[in-house]
Amino acid sequence: MRKGKTMAISARNCSRESCLGPRPRTTIRSVNLTVRALYFPTILALFVGGCSEKTSSMEGRPVGGKEAGVQGTGSVPTPAPLAGDASVAAGALPKPVETDPRKATLEWFRTVLPSGGVATDESGKIVLRHQLASSETPASIAKLYLPFSKIYLEEDLAEAIAKRIAKSAGTIEIPSPIQAKFKSADEERLGWPKDQSLRGIYLGGNFARQTWIETLDKMAARGMNAVVLDSKDYMGPVVYPSKVALAVETGATKHAPIRDMARTIRFAHDRGIRIILRISCFHDPFMMKAKPDLSLKYTNGKPAPYEWIDPVNKDAQDYVIDLVKEGMEMGADEIQLDYVRFPVQKGLKWIQLPPHGVIRTELIRDFAKRVHDVTSARRRSLFMTPPLNRIAVGWSIVPCPPDAAACRPKKAAKWRVTAASWA
Repeated sequence: MRKGKTMAISARNCSRESCLGPRPRTTIRSVNLTVRALYFPTILALFVGGCSEKTSSMEGRPVGGKEAGVQGTGSVPTPAPLAGDASVAAGALPKPVETDPRKATLEWFRTVLPSGGVATDESGKIVLRHQLASSETPASIAKLYLPFSKIYLEEDLAEAIAKRIAKSAGTIEIPSPIQAKFKSADEERLGWPKDQSLRGIYLGGNFARQTWIETLDKMAARGMNAVVLDSKDYMGPVVYPSKVALAVETGATKHAPIRDMARTIRFAHDRGIRIILRISCFHDPFMMKAKPDLSLKYTNGKPAPYEWIDPVNKDAQDYVIDLVKEGMEMGADEIQLDYVRFPVQKGLKWIQLPPHGVIRTELIRDFAKRVHDVTSARRRSLFMTPPLNRIAVGWSIVPCPPDAAACRPKKAAKWRVTAASWA
């Protein structure tokens, strides 16, 4: 590799055979990907995804008739036959039990809607109504029903509800209800696109909240299919109401701009756009102050006032891994780690840090392996961007290692993805 280039490594999230079929050990396949920039205030990221043919949308494709609960078919697992069953002995399999997906959806709504809410199927369309109470306001009703509406912002839903309350005689119809129950995180995940190319942008949490739907619609109209979205930004705050213990304890989520990350991801998936959650690992000024035990230490053991938490500290590593797990559980398609390195700046002479070279490289490698073990278990891709000063921060440059799915030169005109040889 020429001087001045860097390598990006995306850890593979599934076996070679399950992704592309068997291939000789010595084969190396390369694909050129051109990433186009869209004119947004915050532009361009890189993406290397996993492989799966599964796709999903926020609401699915409902099937229904003019009468509630009478149209649409599906199947559920059939109980295993008892030993000695004659049909089994004869080689016959029991017929699957048929169920009505619309009826199941209505039943799900009845278990999750707030008090006063009713779901009905009217001519194949789910309708949500709410019985007004004297103390309720448009804002309070919007807060209750936001998870079940296709209107993204709470204030926009409150405005739409206010117009209906003005014309109501005690019961209102909730605007733009979703038409299917939520999917699990694994069902929600979108796989690698058929054209083997990801085209998208990077967004911080605040900007995503302000223009999320507008941005997604513009991207879809231009054939773009991925967003790198902050989960924890490089200053430390988590951009959604995380339930990770350390984030809650320290107040890292206090001013989270995204109210519901899982719902935000569903809106993107509904438009065929993948979400790559970006986590800034060890550059964390917020946590350094809130939790001095995790910060860098002077040689005398006292916390050092630098904007980093200690990459060697297991609790600091566990915090990142907990956010990775939570991100996958919310439906993220890929995890991107940033600042996964040691600090390099003036004034570190009296800081307790491992020596440059092999030791730092091995420590970063071991942490990356811990994260990869977590992401690969859920069939998610893992992406890391190495820094320019590689040896000092714990990165070692090798020509596309065997456990990487892809490598690319950082400043190339085209993003080049090269599949590694598989042993």
